[in-house]
This record gives sequence, structure tokens and C-alpha cells, in this order.
Amino acid sequence: MRALRTALAVAALAPALAPGVGFAQAAERSPFHARQWGADFVVAFGFAGAGAIRFMAPDRAVVMDLQGDISTSTSNGGGARGNVNSAELSLGVRRYRGLAPSVQLFHTLGLQVDYSHSYAAAGPTTTNGWGAGVFGDLGAGWMVSPHLMVGASWRVDALYTHTSTMTPGGTTSGHQLELSFGAVSLMGQLFF
Repeated sequence: MRALRTALAVAALAPALAPGVGFAQAAERSPFHARQWGADFVVAFGFAGAGAIRFMAPDRAVVMDLQGDISTSTSNGGGARGNVNSAELSLGVRRYRGLAPSVQLFHTLGLQVDYSHSYAAAGPTTTNGWGAGVFGDLGAGWMVSPHLMVGASWRVDALYTHTSTMTPGGTTSGHQLELSFGAVSLMGQLFF
């Protein structure tokens, strides 16, 4: 898995680092057009999401994604139960660049907001959290057809979070800055 991540990162970064290669050339080879719509589907370690893509130019699009995760757990004795729910909404600008006739490189920069809720019957303990921050991703996709691209992306983000935990003993709250490097996800994009 580590080798796959490294290969994807090198494949995504190499053309961007080559001298004389820029996104201005992407419009000549782009299979996309202004005002075109698309749908984005993401799977990453049990975290799944979907979103919308709207092209502003052949090489530039606005992307909005909603991702979420729901999990429930029960102890072996059947007594202690809990659940965790989370959602993330991100909005950004994605730039595409053709590497070959059927390969597209892309990067996205944008803003994100997060919400999470967890409950543990032992205690009981309830924690609610929200966050806001910035993200960026690098990716590559293979154009299976003019309407379908499959690939992978690597994401980094910086997120300010606030949490509030309620127990029978009272309520506590906390603030933190989270930095995440290297979240890899598989993706599919449909274009209309």
C-alpha cells in the first residue's frame, strides 16, 4: 500500500515539477468544456462520499463534496454500546491537466467544514465536535470513456476543531489544530 501511495504521489507531482509544463497547455488536450457538469464519488478507508463538479473552463472546475461515516459498536458482553457519526463538506477549485490522451492529472484547493457526534453507553459520554479549515489534493485519473474517469487522490488538510464532551460529572470542551498529511482515496467521476 505504501508503494502505491508513493507511486501516485510521484505520478501526480512529476509533471507539475517539470520545467515549461503548465496548466495553460491543458485546455488544448482537455476532454472537458465550460459549463459541463459531473459527479464525484470517493472511497477512503470506510469513509465514503459523493459530490458535484461544475466546469468553469476546460481545465478548471468547482467541486463540492459531502463525505460521511457511521459506525456502531457493542462489547463482547453485549452491555457497552456506542456510535460515531461524522460528516464533512468541502468546496474547492480543481485544475485538470492532460498527461496523455486518456490520463488526467488534477489538484484541488478549497475550504472544508466537519461535524462529528459520538456516544458511549459506558458513563454515558456524548461528544460533539465541529471544525473548519483548508484542504488540498493531488490526483490522477484514467478516462475509461469520455464520461467516466477512475483514479486516486492524495489529500492534505489543516483543520481547527472544537469539541464538547458531556458526562454525568459535567461538560468539558477543547480546541485544537489538526494537520493531516497523506490521506489516499479511490475515486470515480462521471461527466455529463
